[in-house]
Amino acid sequence: LEAKARLEDVKIYYQAALDPVDIESAWIRYSHKRLDFDFKNPTYKQRSMEGSKASIVGFGGSQSTLKLDLHIKTGLDDEIQTILKSY
Repeated sequence: LEAKARLEDVKIYYQAALDPVDIESAWIRYSHKRLDFDFKNPTYKQRSMEGSKASIVGFGGSQSTLKLDLHIKTGLDDEIQTILKSY
């Protein structure tokens, strides 16, 4: 089974304790028990996260794994430290 979907005006909550990432639009692809997310204009508290990606490997199984490739174009301030410490 393979599927592809496009979403607009998205909020993603990676951790319950963190504010959401706001995303203009996102493509989600499912193939071989893997979900891949590609984002357009993602921001976290008005900080650009352009180039960031996420995937869930083993989706639907007992050993699923979230993989994040975060790109944040700002200095290493308190907000960024909060994100890093949450993981």
